[in-house]
Amino acid sequence: MTKNGLLRKVFHPNRISVYGGLSSATGVALLTNSSTMPLGFVLVTAGYACDFIDGKIARDYSMKTFEGAKLDPLLDKVKNVLVGGFVAGSDLMRGGVALPLSMAGNFIVDYVSQKERGALLNQLSDSYKATWNPESCQKDVEVESKLRANIYGKAKTLIQAGVNLTYIGAELFNNYSDKIDIDYVGPTLAGALVVSAGLGIKGILKRRN
Repeated sequence: MTKNGLLRKVFHPNRISVYGGLSSATGVALLTNSSTMPLGFVLVTAGYACDFIDGKIARDYSMKTFEGAKLDPLLDKVKNVLVGGFVAGSDLMRGGVALPLSMAGNFIVDYVSQKERGALLNQLSDSYKATWNPESCQKDVEVESKLRANIYGKAKTLIQAGVNLTYIGAELFNNYSDKIDIDYVGPTLAGALVVSAGLGIKGILKRRN
């Protein structure tokens, strides 16, 4: 297989998006055990890194597709539910309220945002096509797209990833050291999630215009 063929078959940006989702899901499973938590943190981080890699490859090699434009944000939402759900659950078990509530608000905004891209069943069908047969997808050459995430949606996703990684990192550090009080981490990060929810709402309104 040629280098270009390998890129388009194995490392097609649509498939990198899926690899990122699988990495995050595996990472969350490993986070539930203190002995495997470090590896889980690495895999969750790798999952978020795929969000940058897939987009860069799609842009640099003219591999943007309409189906991929639905797949990528859909997987971002799934990852946020998986990782954010773990974070919210962990903080709730510590008696936290602000972080779980603000996380729930982000889940609602994410759901509404994704619905703006069409019926969810149709998105799942397009996502399947984008993953298993990316060469048959319709090329996305639009300058402005209502499917692709706008600047507000990208900022929201970045904040969500930062909050999740910061919380998990603090929890991991707390397992090996008593130098920080993780009970104060949740309320601090809740403010960032309020901002991300506001950006998400702004992105939804912009897409409707």
